[in-house]
Amino acid sequence: MRRNVLLISLVVSMLIWNLSFASDLDLETIKFNSPTAREYEIIIFGCFSKSGIAAPNDVLFQFRYYHTTYLTGGIEDFTYSGITGDKTFEIIYKTSDLDLREKKRETINLFFEENGSCPR
Repeated sequence: MRRNVLLISLVVSMLIWNLSFASDLDLETIKFNSPTAREYEIIIFGCFSKSGIAAPNDVLFQFRYYHTTYLTGGIEDFTYSGITGDKTFEIIYKTSDLDLREKKRETINLFFEENGSCPR
């Protein structure tokens, strides 16, 4: 009995903790029809109105596109991998289809700019 109460209280506290962090992320969604092919809908996810600190494996930006009639489309995302040197960091670019089968994975190395919008 005591162990069940402890487990239930742990699960409830973890849910509350996760929800409190999820509301702080301010993840925004933009949805629109493709300007060149109206039968495709595009959905963009990201934090567009404010800056923040990214942890390794955080998705920085993601967009999805899919055909409104047929089940075709894809997902592309940019994930922060981490700091790789004194003034360098890495982003992983990944594309997949709607079945989440990975098609392409590429590592992009970037530099922190002096007096830029990405301070160290």
